[in-house]
Parts: sequence; structure tokens; C-alpha cells
Amino acid sequence: MTRQDTKLTPSMLAARFVKASRHATMPDDWTPVGAWIRVSSGKQDEANQVPQVIAYCVDRHYWPTHWYVVHAKSASKGEHQADLDRAVADMRDGEFSLLVIWHTDRIERRKGKALLDTLAEFTDAHGKVVSVQEPMLGEVGFGAELTTFVTGLVNAEKIDHLKEQVGIAHARIRANKAVGPGSLPWGYVTTGAKYEKVPKPTDLCKKVVPQIFHRCVALDSCRTIAEWLDSEGIPPKRGTKWNEGSVRKILHNMTYAGRWQDRDDKQTLVKCEAVVPMDLWEEAQEALKNHSHHGPINKANRPLLASLKCARCADSPMFRIRVTSRSGRYYYYYRCAGRGPQRKGCGNMVPLVQTDGIIWARVFLTSNEPHQTRQWVKGLNWDSDILDTKQDIREVTEAERWEELPALTAKLADYRHRNETKGTKGHYERQDVLKPDGSVMTEGEYFDSLTPEGKREYLKTRDIRVEKVLNPPDEPGASVGVRVVIDGEDHGVFPYPPNITATV
Repeated sequence: MTRQDTKLTPSMLAARFVKASRHATMPDDWTPVGAWIRVSSGKQDEANQVPQVIAYCVDRHYWPTHWYVVHAKSASKGEHQADLDRAVADMRDGEFSLLVIWHTDRIERRKGKALLDTLAEFTDAHGKVVSVQEPMLGEVGFGAELTTFVTGLVNAEKIDHLKEQVGIAHARIRANKAVGPGSLPWGYVTTGAKYEKVPKPTDLCKKVVPQIFHRCVALDSCRTIAEWLDSEGIPPKRGTKWNEGSVRKILHNMTYAGRWQDRDDKQTLVKCEAVVPMDLWEEAQEALKNHSHHGPINKANRPLLASLKCARCADSPMFRIRVTSRSGRYYYYYRCAGRGPQRKGCGNMVPLVQTDGIIWARVFLTSNEPHQTRQWVKGLNWDSDILDTKQDIREVTEAERWEELPALTAKLADYRHRNETKGTKGHYERQDVLKPDGSVMTEGEYFDSLTPEGKREYLKTRDIRVEKVLNPPDEPGASVGVRVVIDGEDHGVFPYPPNITATV
């Protein structure tokens, strides 16, 4: 059962209570109350508290009109204070006069007389708190108040003891050079005995992650890699779809190169099985630096041609502009922006929607070469071992473990010598992509299968230039068209498609 499966909501709890009480609505002789459920971490299951709270309310003819479900907020740090304030406000407004809790450590764990202060707030709101497991809570009398005070101290002491035990467990894990209960990266699971667990890649991870790194080295963007993962039906760690951030986390994580590092990415805590060699990991980091970095982009009305150039003046970019007519209607165009310090275009301007349609059709119809993917073939070399040893040297130097340096330096020299005398370079091999019927997919067919964002990214790899012309030129009444040049090949002049409008 996943965490999402066990995370209860007020509506789910209300439905459970209706089923347990066998009443669809609150009977006239029942009392409206509030019910409080809190867990401090995702590993605790709040459902353990629910049956007892529901049974307590049913036995006493209490009907919870307000469920306060507090997830992953520490009562010892006061992270739940906003929820407490909301419950007090509801009680003060007369929504109910009784708040049912499972145990006082669910509502307060701060030190000193914090529990008494919290209960006093509910008293000031003309109500009180009752506990399923502590019958004397909230009762009047010196003995009951003393018991409540002592309970608050015990709750605070309990959390301090728990923190101490967790610290001891983490120290033992670190001493064993093992992996703690922290979040594992996508595709890894833990294996081994308790306090000695190490990360282990799954078979899917071994298959997919190298392809992610190779695509990054080939300068695929994180967005297009995410789209590829979704198209292959590969499930992400959370949610249903991949995003750029998830892909970037994988590419930056050195665990995939065999090193489980600390939060500062300075020291290797555990060495584990790698799914990519260190040299490929380093290449991916360099490729990420060369990727374009943009802030959040509004995708509404984004042009298909992100790298369009002017066919009249060499290498001048053409950008989208909006022109508003006197009637208030507006039209989108691509216009030459010119180059150099003056940034003055040549006047070349073509309507955006018609040009997008023409380019789309020409790329689809004329790109008949086979669509191929690149597969990396590793050569006989020690590049990965060299980079891995360099990483060891960096970490040893950072930690000032000078006694380990001589052995690592000698190891590095040995790998370099092997590379110089026996090393061969790896290379990429291209393979045709086949369609379901077994025939070879063309570049045009591949382009047509992409999403709009994928098409936009694909066209960035093509040298596309356009020019507004009269067809035939210099004749009165001649129709207007667009001359298209793709990858240096002049495709001729195309009249604007009559069924496409540039009006927005």
C-alpha cells in the first residue's frame, strides 16, 4: 500500500463514521463534536487512530461535524499550531463544544506546561478536549490537573527519547557505510540487513537511465527526455507524468555513477552499483551547462518556429510580432530582426500561422531519410576509472584524510598509463527506427508523431529560412507567397493556404 493510499481526508473519515454509526445524518439526540487525527511523519499510519476515535464517538452518541486531519506536522516543533488555532476558532464560533482526540501526544508535545496552555485555550473557547486513551483528561480537580501536567511532561520526554534513538540509529548506519531511511533516487531500492542496507538499481533503472544520460549528452533537453519517458510508458517516482525537474535530478545525482553522497554532494557515504560510468556522468554535467536555460514560459500562442531565420539577409533571426488593425483585430507575423549593433531588419515579414503550416507540411513530406537513434558503443579505456579516482581525491582532500592520498595518486597514474598505451575511444552507432509493421520510419513520419512541443524542439535542429515574395514577382495583382529554404535546399515559393488564417 502506498503513502497516497493511506493518507486520509476529512471526507473519507466522515464516510467511515456514517458507516460505523449506521446513520446517514446526525440523529436529534446526538452531540456535534470535532475530531482530531495527527501523525508526525509519512511512515505512521493515521488509520491506526481512526477506529478507536470512531468507536468512542459512536458509543457516546457524538457526531464529528469537523475532522481535523493533520499530516506530517511535528507537535514538538509547533508546526500544527495553525490547525490548533482553527479548531479553537471553530469551537469559539459554536460549531461544537467538545474536541475528541486519540491521545494527548497527538495534540501537544512541546515542553513545560504547553499541554495545559493548549487545553486552556479550548476552555476559554467554552469547550474542552477529551481523550480516547486518557479518561481523566480535562476533568476538574487537582488530581486530574496534576495528571494532565505530568502527561505533558511525559509526551515531551518521549519525543526527546525518540530523537535520541533515531540519532543513534543514523550514527550506526553511517558507521556501517550503509543507506538510511532517506529518499532513494528513481530506480533504486535497498538491499541488505537492517543498518547495513545499500542502494541497488532495478532492471528498469539499468535499462532506462543510460539512455537518459546519452540523450542529454546528445543535447536533448530535459523536456524532450521527459516526453520520451512518458511515450515509453516508464512510470515516474511520483505522479503520472515526468517533468523537466525530475529528469534534471536524475542527471545530477551521482548515485547513478555508483556514489551515494551526502546532502552537500561533497562526500561519498556509500559506494554502490553504478548504472552509468563516471565519464558519461561527467559528459552529462557538461552538456547540461550547454543547454539553454529559460525561466517559466507562457506556452499560449507559442510559435512553432523557435529558430527561424531570414532568407534575404544572412543569419538574421526572425521573431514573432503582433500587429493590431484599426478594427481592433490582431495578427501574428514572423519579422526579420536584423543583426549587429543596430538590430535593424530588412523588412521581411511573413504571417505566422500560414508559415507554420507550410513548414510543417514541407518537413513531413520531404524528410524521407530514415529516422535513426544513436546507440553508444563503449571502447576499451579507463576514462571512467580516472574520473572516479579523481572524485576520490577531491573527497579525501575535502575531508583532509591526507594518509589516503599517496595510494590514490598512484592509482590515478596507473589508469592514465593504461589509457595511453591500450586505450580506445567509444563511439556512437546509428540504428534505424522501425514502425509497428516492420518498415523503417522516416524523419518526416517521426516529426509528425511528436507533440506540439516536441515538433518545436525538433525544428530547432533544422536550418529553416523564409522570405515573403510575390508569385510571380513584380506583376500587378500577383499572389503573395513564402519562399522556403530548409537545410540549404530551396523548396520554392508556396502561396498562403487559403484555409489558414493568421487572425487571433
